[in-house]
Amino acid sequence: MKRSGRISPVTYRADEARERNMIGEKIKGLRREAKISLRDFSVILRERGISVTPASINKWELGQTLPNAYQLLAIFDCFRMDDPAGFFSENGLLNEEGLRKVAEYKEDLAASGRYVPDRDEGENIVYVQMPVSLLSASAGTGDFLDDDGFEFRSFPKGSVPEGADFGVRVDGDSMMPKFEDGQVVWVRRAETLRSGEEGLFVLNGNGFIKLYRELPAPAGSQESGWNRPVLFSYNSAYEPIVVGTEDSFRICGKILSL
Repeated sequence: MKRSGRISPVTYRADEARERNMIGEKIKGLRREAKISLRDFSVILRERGISVTPASINKWELGQTLPNAYQLLAIFDCFRMDDPAGFFSENGLLNEEGLRKVAEYKEDLAASGRYVPDRDEGENIVYVQMPVSLLSASAGTGDFLDDDGFEFRSFPKGSVPEGADFGVRVDGDSMMPKFEDGQVVWVRRAETLRSGEEGLFVLNGNGFIKLYRELPAPAGSQESGWNRPVLFSYNSAYEPIVVGTEDSFRICGKILSL
């Protein structure tokens, strides 16, 4: 087949790049370097006109899906990457001709008004001060909810749900992909929950962030005849935690979503 002189020689293989998850790894690296949670990244992208859930971002990072061209340009803007070559060249994703094509595409979008590369988003973001527990949810809870067990931190207002009383850090991967290790989740103080709600709990001296359900105890057991609390993880590698009658258990709050 005769090729035009405008087509570069084959130096890039999309199938190989996808297999190595090069784009997903780059997005994850940039986000973690900036210490941004999946949920906060979702809010930041929404401010740029991209509506994407934390779970969808997680799928990008795992290589299960890929951002489209407009989403990728918004990611460039989030990390102030005016030159897309900085995103691709470190991983060897594109050759020189490919990088030139990406730059041309960005210029075309900027000319059309669909992409503004040089805006200062910091001027438009309102921050609020919120208390965050000094201990993660799965740490010992002696000081977990004490008045002096919190620090105040700044967060984009749009990332804090209305009605939140405080934040607490997730410890571990049991609630992935919705909540990731180190992420701050927002809690409204509550002593009761409805079955199917996410909550913050203290069970036998340890804190947990789990999905709360009330399920009938097995027939013939000592607990037969009443519904017992069961705490579920989103990560299927973790078994449900059944709360028994002799366990020390209390509900501390409801996890809020945006």
